[in-house]
Amino acid sequence: MFQFKLSFAVIGFWLLTATSINAQSFAYVNTSEILAETPALEQAERNLEAFQKQLQEKSQVMVEIFQAKVLDLEDKIAKGEITPVEKRNQTELLQKEQQNIGKFEQEMVSTLQDKRDELIQPIYDRINEAIKLVAQEQGYNAIFDQQSLLFAEESIDVTALVKAKLGI
Repeated sequence: MFQFKLSFAVIGFWLLTATSINAQSFAYVNTSEILAETPALEQAERNLEAFQKQLQEKSQVMVEIFQAKVLDLEDKIAKGEITPVEKRNQTELLQKEQQNIGKFEQEMVSTLQDKRDELIQPIYDRINEAIKLVAQEQGYNAIFDQQSLLFAEESIDVTALVKAKLGI
């Protein structure tokens, strides 16, 4: 009798598990394709390029000012218009300025990345929201990104539905 109950319990558990596995519904979406076709991405890229140009121009001005100071110091040294103490002091100032330029250029990289994230994140948020809406409306338990899949049938591709939600 105990063995019968145990067998019945195991079969019941197996049926519940099999049913719940079959009841789950999955799909995939090509977020790269959606992102590439999003009009807001072009505007974000233009804004980022303009911001990058501003930073590069600022860096260029800093370098030009530095180079002018170096040439001026070299000229004064060649003409003997500067004492050794003044030469050492100005050389130290120029070294600090050169370090500041290097620091600015390093910070420029992280500043550009932060700006890119600031401009692109709202676009990703809109895409993710559209994916969630499609999942809810179509009854999907999960939607995966196509880039992380080795194989999936095209019949479960919901990229077109997500694009429609975004008006693309």
